[in-house]
Amino acid sequence: MKASVATVLIAGANAHGSMTYPKPRNAYSLPATNPSSGGDKSCIGDACYWYQVGCHIGCSSCTLEGKDLYPGPHCTAEQGLMEPTNNEPQFRTWDPHGQSECGDFTKYNPWRAPGKAPVMDPCGIASGFANPSSYVEVPKGYQGGQKGSEVLPEAPPTYWKAGGTAQVGWGLSAQHGGGYSYRLCPKGSQVTEKCFQSNTLRFAAANSTIHFDDGSHADIEIPTTTYTAPDGTEWRTNPIPGCACDNGLTCGGKEFLDKNPKHHVHAAEYSQGTCAGQYPKSTVYANHGSPTSDCPRGTMFEAGFDQFTQGFLVGSGNEFSVMDNVQVPNTPGDYVLSWRWDCEETDQVWNSCADIVITSGPIPAPTPAPPAPSPSPGKSDYVCYENKCYQKPGVGTMDQPTCEKTCSAPTPPSPSPSPGKGDYLCYANKCYEKPGYGTMDQATCEKTCSDSVLADLVV
Repeated sequence: MKASVATVLIAGANAHGSMTYPKPRNAYSLPATNPSSGGDKSCIGDACYWYQVGCHIGCSSCTLEGKDLYPGPHCTAEQGLMEPTNNEPQFRTWDPHGQSECGDFTKYNPWRAPGKAPVMDPCGIASGFANPSSYVEVPKGYQGGQKGSEVLPEAPPTYWKAGGTAQVGWGLSAQHGGGYSYRLCPKGSQVTEKCFQSNTLRFAAANSTIHFDDGSHADIEIPTTTYTAPDGTEWRTNPIPGCACDNGLTCGGKEFLDKNPKHHVHAAEYSQGTCAGQYPKSTVYANHGSPTSDCPRGTMFEAGFDQFTQGFLVGSGNEFSVMDNVQVPNTPGDYVLSWRWDCEETDQVWNSCADIVITSGPIPAPTPAPPAPSPSPGKSDYVCYENKCYQKPGVGTMDQPTCEKTCSAPTPPSPSPSPGKGDYLCYANKCYEKPGYGTMDQATCEKTCSDSVLADLVV
């Protein structure tokens, strides 16, 4: 087994999450008047491509490279690496009862000490990487490694009433557990993580609300948990559970289980307690939350609802936002709002920034949004996966009518691959034709799939 397996496995699609309310600066691709759109609320305008990877609690910086599921510490104790402070099961979202055969593999990830992992920019890094590889999505109009606070222009502000409450929300595209907070930094100050952490907002209600942006369901109030960090800042746990195994993917998903009903990874494959460099485990935890439609073998924690997916590849894209009310400071002025998501499964932090005006006077009526532009002729945002159509801008190969017409039809014989053509992807020991992000031709895929390092793809 190759030492680099885990790094390759987790280096798939990078569209994971973003603030959705208020609309953030990073929800605009260039040109700003024509933002892109996707199947997930979090990805409108490429907003979900601003984050950072390789972040461990106490370290002075993020590596901005890698993406291991079982990474070793990114710094030493002498360099600041700290032990986790978030250890109680009610505040944990990934292996909360310590059942992984890989040990406490999340212990240095950001959610284990909320706010104590470094970020390289409080508004996110374009692509999340300093030098993104070809498989990494980069927001349109920007370059990988750029800092959001420096390159993202101000957007029309949202007005909040001084001393009142305000509604905020974020969208989830792929699941990494953890939790989030909202913070303010006064304009005129240097926009830094220190400034934001000095002004963390408090939550004004006990629970969160799921708002369906496509109108497919009425709002639903759901249970969640507020974590108060040792420094007094408030964080809210991500209320959407992953499926109950280390990578939260291959132990869940009806389509996956229909084809792989006995799929698991044997403990004998793990020669190290940390599982460093190994395949992500898909053995289901014995102690888990109730099964749901998208996690029929159980969830990481008891959710209390069954309407939501955990992201593309497990169910469909998400058309909802996790909404909260926060307490607005009684200090009028112009501010930058930052949303920060500290992941628990992975060593990643996601960020978005928006423009806020806190006023003691009347709130101006919002400016009506311009009508959405008509799709460009020949736009191909849709991909067929497991006989279903998904809207995936940038990797789709068909328009919606073509996808819906052909997706459930038997696949015609594939033509002989062109020299060097790499449209095939090995997933769960089977080959799939994935134009745009496959890595092999068909013959190579079928020959090597059972040994492929992509056998347990994590997004």
